[in-house]
Amino acid sequence: MIKIKIQYDSSCSSSNELNKLDEYEITRGEIFRYGVYSLEVPSHIADKEYDYLQSKIPALEILYEDYIEMDERGNILRNKCADDRLQKIISEFIGISLGLKFAVINFEINSNRFKKINAPVDGKYLDYSWNKEKKEYEIETKGTVSSSISGFKSDIVKKKGDSQKLKSVHLRVGSIAKFSGHSKTQIPLLYVMDDPPSFKNIEPDEKDIVKYYIEHLSFIYDNAYYNKLKKRIKINKEKFYSYYEYKGKKYYGEFFDRRLNKENIVKNKTEFERTVNTLFNKLTRNIGKVKYFIGINETIIDILNSGRRNVLKEFKDEKLYRETKNLIISIQEDGILYLKANFSKDKQVERKFAEKDVKARLAILWNMESGNSHECGEPCRSRQKRGKRCEIKTYRGACHFHR
Repeated sequence: MIKIKIQYDSSCSSSNELNKLDEYEITRGEIFRYGVYSLEVPSHIADKEYDYLQSKIPALEILYEDYIEMDERGNILRNKCADDRLQKIISEFIGISLGLKFAVINFEINSNRFKKINAPVDGKYLDYSWNKEKKEYEIETKGTVSSSISGFKSDIVKKKGDSQKLKSVHLRVGSIAKFSGHSKTQIPLLYVMDDPPSFKNIEPDEKDIVKYYIEHLSFIYDNAYYNKLKKRIKINKEKFYSYYEYKGKKYYGEFFDRRLNKENIVKNKTEFERTVNTLFNKLTRNIGKVKYFIGINETIIDILNSGRRNVLKEFKDEKLYRETKNLIISIQEDGILYLKANFSKDKQVERKFAEKDVKARLAILWNMESGNSHECGEPCRSRQKRGKRCEIKTYRGACHFHR
């Protein structure tokens, strides 16, 4: 782990969203965890973009590990490439890592919120965007081993100007990471730039607010492949796994459990865990019963279904944060509820996501890891195969067409 000093441009002096940090820390693992956003997700990939990118981290580590040096004792971050072509690739990779890690800490967001900005027909554009509390943010990330950054600053200002003509967002930030080269040493530093003062920070338009909620829905409703933005949105509440009710309001969403985390399963599954029950018991002993829920206020779903997108701008939920020994509930003004329950202490959670449900999901993951697929077997509904037994292989009870 090394410390990254932060230097703010004069354009940040009047911003109440910057100037919060003097420095931050980043680990070697985080260099690759954030740097993986440099990759493009192919259009034919059906997985969530975040899951797809995370799956590529081990390959990136193998590819780049010999070119990136982290000296914790001397607090040195070094791009070891001598070839100027590869040096540029590695510098951009490190620049993305340091810029996005800064955004996560400074703006208090989750690392899975970043989206790569699509190239416009004409003009320059920034690298990544994210949404928070109905506001859209964009960031440009750069990295260099040079001591001079004037050229990078000019390019960021140009990109911000071109982007402003295309679309108005709440805030655009530029970050330039400086670090050591193969033959020159300098203190790792992140230079941060705000919008030029003449640009007005505004809330996103109706379409962007809709995208904000669809981003949350993609995690708790269905995967991103089936949530392509269409002219008319129709969200079936019955398709949600469940809902959590709080103070008379329903929040439709999905439950999660740390025991179902792939890394935890791989770590705990050995030759001695030969059944789902033995693995489930081991995971429970080692990790405990920690369940999570993410949900969206029912009113938002009704508004999205009605097509009255302008109403979303006015929507405000009652902001709340409640924490006890075994339960944390957080509700934001945007209508998103986050919940964490320990040791089966919340009766509503246990009723809707009981231990048997956790074990059933673990069994699906067990089948996937072991390659134990089976034919769906349900009668087909398509015109050509109507009534015939479905032969699609699946790890669950039925295939995705017949669930």
